[in-house]
Formats: sequence, structure tokens, C-alpha cells
Amino acid sequence: MTVATGEVRWLDFGLGERKIYPGGFIWSPDGKQCVLMGRADDRKDAWLLRLDPAGGKASVILDIHDDAWIGPLGLTNGFWWPDSLHVSFISEKDGYAHLYKTGLDGKDVQQLTKGAFEVSQAALAQDGKRIYLTTNEVHPGETQFYSMPAAGGERTKITSLTGQNDVTLSPDESSLAIIHS
Repeated sequence: MTVATGEVRWLDFGLGERKIYPGGFIWSPDGKQCVLMGRADDRKDAWLLRLDPAGGKASVILDIHDDAWIGPLGLTNGFWWPDSLHVSFISEKDGYAHLYKTGLDGKDVQQLTKGAFEVSQAALAQDGKRIYLTTNEVHPGETQFYSMPAAGGERTKITSLTGQNDVTLSPDESSLAIIHS
């Protein structure tokens, strides 16, 4: 919808007659671009899509396909980088849910985390130099909160309570609230 006029424009996913379940609309820091996640009703495809706000059309940045099934972390948790030219997302494309970064053309995809573990949440620090993430790398039934360099690499574990740690970082990134189980 255009705020100034109230005009409604329906979104065209550009994927033909496939039924798409959209979610995770994320506007760029400069407010000029939008990406969103979408998945097919058969759960065999998930897409990272770039929305053209003026025309109401979406184009595919990345298509994640699995002949069996794409799970809840198949494509999720997107966020923009400060340059408004790159986005990150979590995807199970290598068999584990890991964090990736790509340009808007989808050609330069970088895997920022690797290993026999899953990333369930990720967010870029305000200074753009670190990423905060939640993973189960200690044990499949345990989640811990980490920081790592924005380019990927070694993670520093911030939490240490054994079990599930659901962390919320304060807006100034100086404190954590932890729900622990």
C-alpha cells in the first residue's frame, strides 16, 4: 500500500501459479529495498525474494530446493547489512542450518558458519563488526549464545548455562536477558 495515496498493489511473486507462503518482509536500512522469504505449499522450495516496491513484483535472489522437505530452518532469520546491498539468512542448504550472506543478485553467496551444528538465530551488531548467534554446537539438545566476527570465523561463547538458553540482547548490546531451561 502506498502511504500517501492509500493505493493497494498486490504482490506478484513471479513464480507462476505456485502457491507461495510469504513471510519475513525486511526493509533495507536505507528504506529503499525490501526482501522477503517465501516457501512453497509442498515444502520442497523456499525462496529469498527481492521486492520492487514501486511495481509490486518480486524476483528470486535464491531458491533453496529439497526433494524431500524443507524444514523450519530451511530459509529463515534474514537481516540486512548496513550497506543496503547485502542480506544474511539461515538456510539448511548444506544439510545443517547455517548463516549465509549474499548480494541482491544471489551470485556471491558466502557461508559464514560451518560444522555439524545448527544456527537458530542470528543478528548483526549495531557497529556491523560482529554477529550474535544462537547455535547448538555444544550438543544437539543445548543452545548457547555466541558472537563472531561479521566476516565469519571463530565464535566466542557468551552464555554457559547447560541446556536451552533463549537470549534477548538489550538495545545498547550491554546486557542479556536469558530464559533458561
